[in-house]
Amino acid sequence: MKKKKIPKYKTSVGYTLIELLIVISIIAVIASVIFVLLDPIERFRDTRNSRRQMDVNNIAEAIEMYRFDNQQEVPGVDATLRVIGNAGTGCDISCGDDTSTTEIAYHNTSETLNYYSLGTYTARNWFDASSVGNFSLLTVSAVLDCNGSCSGNVVVRIGNASSYADYTLTSASSVRTDGTTSDYSWYTNTFSINKSTLGNYFFVQLLLYSDSGTMRFMMDESGPAGPDSEFRSGSNGDGSQSGWNNDNGDYFIKIEISAETPSACLDLNSALSKYLGSLPVDPELGTAENTYYALKKLSPRGIKVISCNAEKGEIIEAVR
Repeated sequence: MKKKKIPKYKTSVGYTLIELLIVISIIAVIASVIFVLLDPIERFRDTRNSRRQMDVNNIAEAIEMYRFDNQQEVPGVDATLRVIGNAGTGCDISCGDDTSTTEIAYHNTSETLNYYSLGTYTARNWFDASSVGNFSLLTVSAVLDCNGSCSGNVVVRIGNASSYADYTLTSASSVRTDGTTSDYSWYTNTFSINKSTLGNYFFVQLLLYSDSGTMRFMMDESGPAGPDSEFRSGSNGDGSQSGWNNDNGDYFIKIEISAETPSACLDLNSALSKYLGSLPVDPELGTAENTYYALKKLSPRGIKVISCNAEKGEIIEAVR
C-alpha cells in the first residue's frame, strides 16, 4: 500500500499587515528619538510653537462660530488687545501684536553719512510715547564703531525732564572696529523701565564715552531732521534743555516699546465653552487664569488671536 504524500507548502516571503505596522511603528519611534537627540531644545520649541498655532486657530474658529450662532460679537471683545483667562489681575504682559517701533534713522542714502566721536559729542533724541499703552520693557539700539581698540562700556541715559538713570548699552570691546558709513552695525540692549516712570515724553541719550579708545556713533548730518535730535559737547547733562543744540541731521538711535495688555484677563469660558470645552492654554506658561493667548477685534468685523509666548522669534497668530 502506497503512503499518501503530504504536500509541503513553501514559506511565504511576504509580510502580514500587522507585521508591516509593527515595523513602521518601530522605525517611526527610532526616527523621532534621533530627531529629538539632534537638537532637543529646538525640537521642543518647534513642538510647542506648533501647539500654539493650533490653539490660536481653534480659538479664532470658536469665536467665528459664536458670532454665527448669536449674530453678535463675543462679549468683551473690542479693539484692545486682551489676554484670555479668568484672572482679575496679573494679565498685563507684553504681547507680540502691540509692539511700537520709533526709529531715528531718517537718512537719505544718496547723502554722505558720518561718524562722530562720543568723546567729542553727547547726543540724544526725545520720543513721544503718548499713543503707546503701558510698558515695562524698552529696547534701545545705536549704530556704533570703535576707531581702534576700545574697552569699558558704552552707556546710555534714559529719562525725562525731572529724572533719569544710566544704563550699559554694550561692552565697548564688542563693538566692531571696521565699520564704515555704508556697512555699519546696530548695538542693542533691553531695559526694564516702566512707562509710569518715564511718562509720555522721554529722551534716550548716548553719553560721552570716557573709557579707553575712541568710540564713534553715526549720524546723517545734512539729511531731513528727525524728531528732537540734539547734541552738546563737554558734558552729558540731565533732562533739561540747557546747553543743548538742535541738530539738522539724525543720530542713528532707535527704540522699541512692547506695550502691555490690561491687567485683567478676558474671561471667555461661558461664551466659548460650547465650542471648545476648556479654553486652550500655552503649553509652557499658560493656565486657566492666564492662558498667554490674547485677542482683539479688527475693523470692521475681523478678529486676531495671538500667542504671547511664541518661541524662536516667531509670530503666531490667527486672523479671521
